[in-house]
Amino acid sequence: MAERRGESPTSPRRIEQNGRHLKALELRIAGMTYEVIAQQLDYANHSGAVLAVKSALSKRSQHRADEAYDVSAEQLSKIVQVQWPGVLRGDIAATETCMRAIKHYRDLLGTDRPPPPQRHWVSGDEGGPIQTKQEIVVLLGKLERLAGDQALPEDGIP
Repeated sequence: MAERRGESPTSPRRIEQNGRHLKALELRIAGMTYEVIAQQLDYANHSGAVLAVKSALSKRSQHRADEAYDVSAEQLSKIVQVQWPGVLRGDIAATETCMRAIKHYRDLLGTDRPPPPQRHWVSGDEGGPIQTKQEIVVLLGKLERLAGDQALPEDGIP
């Protein structure tokens, strides 16, 4: 069963599908082959069982990551909450503790990550991709004209 965009994760079909995926994972952990899993859970073939197990593992990993994220965020929030009265009183140690906790929280959120690097692409006429050897020859001719007396070698590499 393929997932449908826009379908609620709590729809009866999704709940049934997730249950089958979890059952497939349980059977696989118990040592069953994909063929046996497919037969027991009425998948058309072993590929359906493989996909079900992969889906269950993926959701389980994401669920654990989400839980770890939530626990870390809650812990950092509690640290700041407990130390904040000391910050307001001017306590240096409390201030340093809060600053470290806030830094860890920002790291958790990814707010201080640098932006992804910009990519620069070589393009042909009107910004499109260079598609033919002829376009490269034309571009090399333009470079030769720009270079004036310093013509490019035959291979086009100075």
